[in-house]
Amino acid sequence: MIKTLIVGDLHINEHSIPELTAIFEKDILFIEAHRFIQLGDWFDKNTPSPAELKFSAELVLKLKKHYKEVIILSGTGEHDVLRGTSVVEHLESIGVKVIKGDFIEGTDLFCGHFMMYESNLAFGTGKMGIGDLAKYDKVFLGHQHSPQEIVKNNMYHVGSVRYVSFNEVNDKKHVVVLEDGKMSFIALKNSIPMLDVTDVSQLEQIDARTKVRVIFNSFDDYKKNASYVNKIGKKFFLFKVKMNFEQSKIIDMGSKKLDGIINKSNIIKDYIEKIEDAEVRKILEDQFKDN
Repeated sequence: MIKTLIVGDLHINEHSIPELTAIFEKDILFIEAHRFIQLGDWFDKNTPSPAELKFSAELVLKLKKHYKEVIILSGTGEHDVLRGTSVVEHLESIGVKVIKGDFIEGTDLFCGHFMMYESNLAFGTGKMGIGDLAKYDKVFLGHQHSPQEIVKNNMYHVGSVRYVSFNEVNDKKHVVVLEDGKMSFIALKNSIPMLDVTDVSQLEQIDARTKVRVIFNSFDDYKKNASYVNKIGKKFFLFKVKMNFEQSKIIDMGSKKLDGIINKSNIIKDYIEKIEDAEVRKILEDQFKDN
């Protein structure tokens, strides 16, 4: 079997371009192989922007200089298919082999983009089980961003090359090199790390090149620290706020007291509207929408 480099989901969007540039130029393009296989979700959406298309084309040209064959799976309809056509198909015109579905090489290699019944994050969306793919010597899947060894030395979710959502906060990002049936996992050192923070005093010490989510476990904690958190949050590559608290009882908000069970969203909206700093208020409104 020829030497193959197997890479997971990219989810190219404009915000991710600097990070993906560093991952490929500092981590991936130094890996020697004859063939490059990307496991789907090349783009983050099926209507990529001009900047995303430009980055994608330039990346493919770099890959073609390093690898004799470049293969991209078309992924899933929600990310790359629009009215029956995959947005990655245009890359065929510059020498990419676009696979609509699974890439299969005899019984030696199976590459796909889906959840198995046994995938950690399938939640009932699995397409097939271990028995369905048992005849293949090696199985590599995209779609699940968290790496997973489904069957030892046999079936794997490779995982995304970058931290896409905070569900991945504890993951280790890597790619796979396959040669003569033997695998090696190569760590990606330039994937921007992701952290969950519950103690806002830690934010000063965290490097700006980090994706940070602050988790508030009570409304009082949120109210006390929201303005500071959203100002310091500007320094990070990505910054989110999670409001991890439920309905509240009897909260004194200025001149009026709200009795009984109060909807959390109404309380937060009321608080945000009282913030005088327009910039901070806008940031909080955007974070609240995300939650």
